[in-house]
Amino acid sequence: MEMATNIPKHQAAMPMQQISQLAPTTQMSQILESSRHELIKSIQLILNEMSPNNIPSIIERFRALPINNMYCLEKIVDLVFEKAIEEQRFAHLCSHVCSAMQSVQVSFYDGITTSFKKLIISKCQNLFELDKAEKLTEIKWCQDPEKKKELQLEFEENERRLRKRSVGNCRFIGELFKQKILTPNIMLYCIVNLVTKHVEEPLECLCNLLKTVGKELELSYNLNDTFDKLKALTSRDMKSKISSRIKFMIQDVIDLRRDKWIPRCTDGGNENEMNIVQNNTIKKDKHKQQNFTIDQARLQGFKEPALKTFGPPTWTLTSSKNLPFTSSNAYAVLNDDKKLSSPSQIIMIPQFSQPINSSSSQPKENVEEPISELDSEIANKINMKCKNILLEYEQMQNLDDIIYSLSEDGTSIIHTRHEEFVKSMSFITLDCSPITRTTVVGKIFAELLSKKILSMEAITRGIDAILKDWNDYLMDYPLFFSYIAAITAPLLLSKSASFDFNNLKDSCTSIRSGNSSKFFTEVLNKILGSKETQNIKEQLGGILWIYNKWRTSEYVPLDVFIPNNQINKYYKNDRIGVFLLSIAMCDKMKTTDSKQLYVILHSWITNNISAEIIKCPQFVRALTIAIVIVCSKPNHSYMDLFDQVHVKLLTCYIRSEPLPVPEIQAREVQCLYGIQIMSAALEHHGGMILWLFHKLYQDSVISKESFEVWKKEDEFKPGFDEDLETKTMAIVVLNSFFLSLATNYSD
Repeated sequence: MEMATNIPKHQAAMPMQQISQLAPTTQMSQILESSRHELIKSIQLILNEMSPNNIPSIIERFRALPINNMYCLEKIVDLVFEKAIEEQRFAHLCSHVCSAMQSVQVSFYDGITTSFKKLIISKCQNLFELDKAEKLTEIKWCQDPEKKKELQLEFEENERRLRKRSVGNCRFIGELFKQKILTPNIMLYCIVNLVTKHVEEPLECLCNLLKTVGKELELSYNLNDTFDKLKALTSRDMKSKISSRIKFMIQDVIDLRRDKWIPRCTDGGNENEMNIVQNNTIKKDKHKQQNFTIDQARLQGFKEPALKTFGPPTWTLTSSKNLPFTSSNAYAVLNDDKKLSSPSQIIMIPQFSQPINSSSSQPKENVEEPISELDSEIANKINMKCKNILLEYEQMQNLDDIIYSLSEDGTSIIHTRHEEFVKSMSFITLDCSPITRTTVVGKIFAELLSKKILSMEAITRGIDAILKDWNDYLMDYPLFFSYIAAITAPLLLSKSASFDFNNLKDSCTSIRSGNSSKFFTEVLNKILGSKETQNIKEQLGGILWIYNKWRTSEYVPLDVFIPNNQINKYYKNDRIGVFLLSIAMCDKMKTTDSKQLYVILHSWITNNISAEIIKCPQFVRALTIAIVIVCSKPNHSYMDLFDQVHVKLLTCYIRSEPLPVPEIQAREVQCLYGIQIMSAALEHHGGMILWLFHKLYQDSVISKESFEVWKKEDEFKPGFDEDLETKTMAIVVLNSFFLSLATNYSD
């Protein structure tokens, strides 16, 4: 695309308004207008085609644009800026464009030049420092009621639009810093000003900024003071008016820093966000079509946040050691890019069921009262009840009182709308997102289930209804499966709720079996991370708890959750990976005739388990655990464990091929750890482990040296916490075995 070729060069460097004044004919104006239109069209076309896969070519196309006057440069800056803040998932890519274009400059008057970098920084600064005081003053002093109402409505409409823009601007500022367009001092200046305002808008903006730049900024500055202030805001002693949503958002940032700025989401970064947003332009979120109207939201008593006005600060393009940190700033009412920006989207209510088909040929008198259709009044009641429950817990931190009040209130809507209550509670926590809140909801479900206030069917169907739309929710909530797993784990952990893995299967019917793998592994990780399973010295905890829960649950094959062809994908060299592998092999053994066990299991392993996993020493641990579980039948003596076929299987995979002695020894040691873990998990007396150690030595499955290595090994292996914590008692029980081993060796 070429700009008008008949414009003199000295005029092309002037502002377009002056060029228009110099144009002697209407023809010149038409040429300029056409050129402008073509330029805008070209820039928009490039931005619309932008994706993580083509960013180098996008940058080249920007560089090829005819940027030879102020109008061209300003228009490119404007459109790139709008793309970055209005569609925040593109902020990362737009920052790369800015980095490539930052040195582009033009002359606009009397030899004065400006650059892309200066203009883009100016755009960010102007929005960050936006002052709405003038408009508020106009509203305040307006005497005409009708005019005042009109101004107020106009202001509120602009305010709603500015929410998303403001937080988008903060994220874009962070991305520009990561591209070294903005300095660390500017970032620190923004952070210091934001953290001093104990109101929602700047704090939400601060959280988004810290998530974007925290890791890189800490390379230059110590952020301890900032995080000390944030921690104080989330403490119970802080009697502030900050909402729980903001407190949870602050806690998420604190947790992110504690985890060395490594996000819990592992499904990709900005590039994955881009893939999501591309899909989202085609397919709208179902749950966003289920929101309150603005009138409904106001009827429920939700008010617009109060506006704060601040004075303007000064930004600089270069580093400065003495920044005016005491200056105030104007902030728009901020909102996260994953939250909704209009009042009609303040609260999201799921449509709990499908409407009755009025065209049914069945006579009306034979149809039951339509309980599947929830009118808006009932939906609102359930939603408000759920919100009040969580707010009460946040204020009182007393779950017993909440359960008691729900138990006593027989007229409550949750006593007649069980499934809808479960879905609404789950949905609200999903929107609020913190794991702490989802765990509380899981405990509430467990208590209500144990007291028979909620039925098992209501809980399983309610959770399944949320999981069914996982693909839509995942667009806005990358940690979706983690949140729902945090609700489900307390149900499994409860001693009184009678919720087992068979009930978990019913809770994810709609996503089985292709998409349940991610959810199932998240549930297992939540169980391992819970306080109830941490201290295994005094109780059955950790992976021991999971093995025991699985064994005592009504039999559920692992491939209900994780198909055999996905085991390699979800296997990791840790206790969860060993659990999945051992249960998969155990399931195969249970369905195989003992006479054909060796051939069939060997073939199944070859076809389903990768060679890399088979070579791993922990594979032998998993095989050993599987054999112990299969052999541990009720009312059977532990002396029946490990028959000739089982010994042959272990020998095969310990010495499947000529291997160096250290590798064979590593596999033998893992076999012993498998016996140790299962002895603890099954809560057998010392006789089991003593018998099996003697048998493996007598059958020459394990060498004397490997027994000694197992006994002396005291290094903690990440991912296998129970190895050392259950070994002490095992060694005490095995004292006679090791004395016998030493005697035999000396003889």
